[in-house]
Amino acid sequence: MRKAKEITVQELKESSSYRKERGYLYFVDARIGGARYRRFFRHGERKKADAFVSSLMAKRDNVGNAKAAILEDPDTQEMAARAVRKLAESGSSLTLEQAVDDYLARFAVTLSRSSVSVSAVIDAFLHEKEREGVSEPHYKDLDHRTKRFAGSFGDESISTITEKEVSDWLMGLSLEPQTVVNFRRVLHNLFAFAVKRGHISTNPVAHAISPKVRRKRAVILSPEEASSLLAHAEEEILPSLAIMLFCGVRQGEMARLDWSAIDFEDSTITISAEIAKRDVHERFITMPAVLMDWIRPHAQRRGLIKPVRFRCAFERCREASGFAKGTWPANALRKTFISCHYETHGSIDETARQAGTSVNIIHKHYRRLIKPKEASKLWSIHPDSSDSVIPLQA
Repeated sequence: MRKAKEITVQELKESSSYRKERGYLYFVDARIGGARYRRFFRHGERKKADAFVSSLMAKRDNVGNAKAAILEDPDTQEMAARAVRKLAESGSSLTLEQAVDDYLARFAVTLSRSSVSVSAVIDAFLHEKEREGVSEPHYKDLDHRTKRFAGSFGDESISTITEKEVSDWLMGLSLEPQTVVNFRRVLHNLFAFAVKRGHISTNPVAHAISPKVRRKRAVILSPEEASSLLAHAEEEILPSLAIMLFCGVRQGEMARLDWSAIDFEDSTITISAEIAKRDVHERFITMPAVLMDWIRPHAQRRGLIKPVRFRCAFERCREASGFAKGTWPANALRKTFISCHYETHGSIDETARQAGTSVNIIHKHYRRLIKPKEASKLWSIHPDSSDSVIPLQA
């Protein structure tokens, strides 16, 4: 047997399967720079074996020279000394080499996590929201906002996205401040999900820029405008408009509300968990007498109340009642109900219960928008006090 420091040439035993079944006579074994090299040779392959040993010796010498250069470098020696001192001061029993190995192992795990793309995280995020059972409008909103972000960063690793990049992207949207804030909120949830899944350690959106939103005073309908709207409503959409106006039902809830949820004997509308925006918003709404006067002639046993063609018919109704395109106050029917109900009855808790919202929201947005005397007129808009309803058009 011939030795060359880390390189050895060994004869195989008679009982070895490599010798008995494959005809190998000996093998060369070496460990150089932490790597292992082994090759088997048959009788008559001495020149091949010598050439392999020579290549290994050259490799060993190269590794040795590289190590010597590192050890002779004064900067490297100083850094190593400081590292050893820090390990000792921390109370760690690891050697410097063990500490480096441990770091590299952890870094490899981090690197594998960091390779997850933004698009992949978005897909997983949306899948989780779907499994949680979020409403369809909420899911569509999340899908729209996250996919727009993916249009700029979809192929990039989630771990490479910085606070500055998020801030620059948000401000580059050129949208209203409140819309930008809505995008920021969705992105914060997305990156919080990435933190929970272990893809990143911190949320870059936490300190990203957030534009200042100047709160605008809510705009509601006057009793005269509400009366005109109902008077110009086509028969097909009249029940939906009346329910949103006199009970404050949300548009998303209205789209899922069935006639079977209305109890004329008990004067209630049931907003179940399946219908409500969230579970906490399920409730029983007390129908005022004026609402029953408007919808009873159109009542059915079952079936969705809001028609598929609601949008086009509603646009015709708004224009006919004096609202030019682009002048309709956002969410006007629900806001009108909340403001008028509060000013008429004077109980903010009862108004919040009926509308399925919080007392804080009413305090912040819906108080003092109309005088109590004017608000009470809303509950006096009976069908016989308005112009005749426009019949359903073919």
